[in-house]
Amino acid sequence: MVIPHPMLTPRAILLGLVVGAASGAFVALMVDRILKRGKPAWIIDAILGAIGYLGGALGIALLPVMRQTTSYRVGNMIVRTTAWRYQDAYRLAFGVAVLLAMLYELYRHLRRPRQP
Repeated sequence: MVIPHPMLTPRAILLGLVVGAASGAFVALMVDRILKRGKPAWIIDAILGAIGYLGGALGIALLPVMRQTTSYRVGNMIVRTTAWRYQDAYRLAFGVAVLLAMLYELYRHLRRPRQP
């Protein structure tokens, strides 16, 4: 059963796809500039980035983790809050999107024929 979560709204999913695609295309552009290939794989890296970002964000958001309880003092009261989910899902999702695009670029680099 899927638990309702703010990352499951259509706006958040669409924004995740856009951010992931942009990060994948950026990786393709940077690798192309560094290796001076002249043929960046923008489309494939953008698709991999979108899949990585969305999959990473949703996977991490729905993954149950240990509870994290934070206590702080406000005046004469002690306030406690408990988080039931990982709180930095978007940071890790960005890392997954970039990692997928970089792994594909590494695969392309190792697969290309060597020039004598």
